[in-house]
Amino acid sequence: MQATFAVLRETAKPAVLLEMGYMDNPEENQKIRSSDYQDKLVEGIVKGIQKYYAGN
Repeated sequence: MQATFAVLRETAKPAVLLEMGYMDNPEENQKIRSSDYQDKLVEGIVKGIQKYYAGN
């Protein structure tokens, strides 16, 4: 699969770009700025990575 984003295309290693919301959306921007919301996002990302590696 070819990457179309420079941050993915310009790396020689496997990479993933996670978009957790859009800053131009006022509701999402407010959530993104919340430490509690950021913690929930991180927990979900970590659980997803752990689940992936537990199954592979």
